[in-house]
Amino acid sequence: MNILLLTKINNLILDSNCKTVEDYTKNHLFFDGINEGFKKLGHKTFLKCEESFFIPEYFYIKFNTFSRAIRSIFKKTRFYIIDRYFFSIKIALFCKRNNINIIFTETNSSISPKIIKKFYKNITITQWYGIFPDMNTKDAIIQTLEYDILWTPGKLKDDIYQKFKLPIQKFKYIGSGVNLNLHRYEYDEDFKYDVVFVGGCGMYHGNRIEILEKVSQKFDSFAFYGYGIENVPDHYLLKKKYKGWINPKELRKLYSSSKIALNLMLDNYERVEFGFNQRLFEIAACRGAMQICRYDNKIKNYFDIGKDLECFDTIDNLIDKINFYLLNKKAKNMLVNNSYLKVKKYSYSEKVKKMMTIMSNESK
Repeated sequence: MNILLLTKINNLILDSNCKTVEDYTKNHLFFDGINEGFKKLGHKTFLKCEESFFIPEYFYIKFNTFSRAIRSIFKKTRFYIIDRYFFSIKIALFCKRNNINIIFTETNSSISPKIIKKFYKNITITQWYGIFPDMNTKDAIIQTLEYDILWTPGKLKDDIYQKFKLPIQKFKYIGSGVNLNLHRYEYDEDFKYDVVFVGGCGMYHGNRIEILEKVSQKFDSFAFYGYGIENVPDHYLLKKKYKGWINPKELRKLYSSSKIALNLMLDNYERVEFGFNQRLFEIAACRGAMQICRYDNKIKNYFDIGKDLECFDTIDNLIDKINFYLLNKKAKNMLVNNSYLKVKKYSYSEKVKKMMTIMSNESK
């Protein structure tokens, strides 16, 4: 089959010196994994990194800052609706020329599946819905009604779908995965720390800043990579631990070379019935740092707590466990090796197989 991978624009990835759509995809952990998964199964993939009819992908990548400003203006006016209409026609015509069977995109309000199908009917349009509904725009939530299938890394409780009027019957649980070609062991002395955290410090991350500040105070060899540093108070030591954005190759080296990696989930994770974030599998695949997660009983569906990784329930408990495993290398390495042995079954190739099976059954 011919698959169109239509990515949204992630400004942090663009800031990592991407010069082509292929560069962008390689720096996009999720889409690179999905792309490889489709190709391994013998499908042909087409990559597009676009969100606008009036701003072509090459222009957006080359003139990033200017393009962001234009997009911001679009979104504040009704011109955004016009742009979506013509962009959807453009995508439909691209699909027609290349005999595309499936569109795979992220949470995306830049296209209208309804308009695409008006100009090119023989296509299945799917979306990866990897966030909580309250993190999404009202427009994007309304757009979910037009998609054929909404893939999800976690099954939310039914009342969440009802609250936001989401089409629950279109949501298909796939689960998070890991790109094993990208996430593998690669030691680099420059990325060696006792403790590391990769992620954000934003409005959906609750007391994460307080947890990371405490770790900053207790451990000199601690590094924070990601985004949201502007939300950290200026007097916090965490500010000095911030290293900026990290690309996939550097991330692999970080998890391979450091001793302990923290996994702190989004707020209100109890809304998820089953499923977990992809970091759970990425850290394990790099076979270097042992993983300490904020406690969540869903972890037991994938790894054994105390045998494959560790969990904490209070900040003091976290500090105690970090100290213990920094002093007990043998115990730490045992957890690292155990989690690595289990992670292979969560590859993106396996996720893509599951998606293709679901689509095949849906078409019968």
